[in-house]
Amino acid sequence: MKKVISVVLSLLMIFSSLSAFALDIDDAYAEFKAAHPDFINSLTSAGIAEETIVSFIKDVYDYIQEIDSYTPVTRSNFEEHAITAINRVSAREKYIPMQDTLIILYPDAIKLAVTQGKVSAEFKPLVETIKTILFGKESTDSGNDGGGGAGGASNEDKGEKDEVPPEVKPEVIVSPFNDVSTSHWAFPAINHLTKNIILNGYLDGTFKPENNITRAEFAKIIVSATDTFDIDATSSFSDVPQDEWYYSYVSAAYKMGYITGYPDGSFNPNANISRADICTIVHRAIKDSIMKNQNIQTFTDDSLIPDYAREAVYALASAGIVNGYDDRSFAPTTFATRAQTAKIIYSALFE
Repeated sequence: MKKVISVVLSLLMIFSSLSAFALDIDDAYAEFKAAHPDFINSLTSAGIAEETIVSFIKDVYDYIQEIDSYTPVTRSNFEEHAITAINRVSAREKYIPMQDTLIILYPDAIKLAVTQGKVSAEFKPLVETIKTILFGKESTDSGNDGGGGAGGASNEDKGEKDEVPPEVKPEVIVSPFNDVSTSHWAFPAINHLTKNIILNGYLDGTFKPENNITRAEFAKIIVSATDTFDIDATSSFSDVPQDEWYYSYVSAAYKMGYITGYPDGSFNPNANISRADICTIVHRAIKDSIMKNQNIQTFTDDSLIPDYAREAVYALASAGIVNGYDDRSFAPTTFATRAQTAKIIYSALFE
C-alpha cells in the first residue's frame, strides 16, 4: 500500500490541480493511466472497474477538503492528511473489493504504508513534481493570486509557507461515522482500527456498532491486526472454498494456529462469532505476551463458558482486555458486536 498510496497521491494531486474538477477528471485520469499503466492494469485485471478507481480518488479528494475545513492542509502536511484520507475512504463498504485486491497484490506495501504512513522513495520525485502543480512554485509575481487551502495555489502556500508555518488550529477529533460519536465507549478502538484498515464502515457512513461479526469477518480482522496475512496460506475446511473472499484470511489464521474449525472439518464462516470464541482466538494470538495483572472473580455464568474457552476468557479478563457485565456475568455464548470486537482487538494488540 506504500507504493499504492504514492501512486494514488500522484493522481489525487493531478485532480486537485484542475480548476474545473468535474469537467477535467477524464483528462486527468488519462494522464495518470499513461504514467502508471501497470498499476491500473493490476486492478482492472482483478475485476476492479476504472470507474471505481476514479470514484475512489474523488472521494479521497473530498475527504481532504473536509479535513481542511478544521485543520489547514498545506504543502508540508499534505501527504500526511492524504494518507489518512486514503485509509479512511478505502474502509468504506463500496471500496472493500478494491481494498482486498490491493492487500492481495501488494501485501508488503500495505504493511509499510499502514505502519509508517510514508510515500515510497521511488515515487517521491513524481509526488513532489505534482505537488508543485497543486501549490505552485515560489514566485516574485505578486499579481499571481490563486485559491487557498487544499484546493488551489495561494501566495500563502508559496515560498515562505514551509519556512513560516501558519497558525495551526487546535486539532478537532471528528468521528468518521454518523452512528458512533467521539464519546462512544468504543470510539478510540473503532477509530484506530478503521483508520488502519482492520475494520470497515458501511456505504451509508455508518459503522453499525451493535451488529454482529461473522467467523469469516473475524478471521480477516485477526490476521490484519496481527499482520499475519499470507496470500500463500492454504486450508481445507469443507465450507471454505478457494474462490470466496475470505479464503486467504481463514487460511492465514489457520496457518498461525488462531483457528481450528470443527471436528467435522467445517469452519462455518458465515455464522456469527461468540464472545467466548473471540477470546479463544485472541488468546491464541497473544498468549506468549499477555500480562495477567488482575485477580478476577469467577463470572456468575461460568458454567456457560465452554471448556476450550475458559482459560482464554479468564486470561484476557485478568489482563483487562475483556470485562464482564454489571451483574458479573460474561455472556460467553452471546454473539459479539462490532463495537465489542473492536474494543477487544484494540485492547489486546494496540493499547
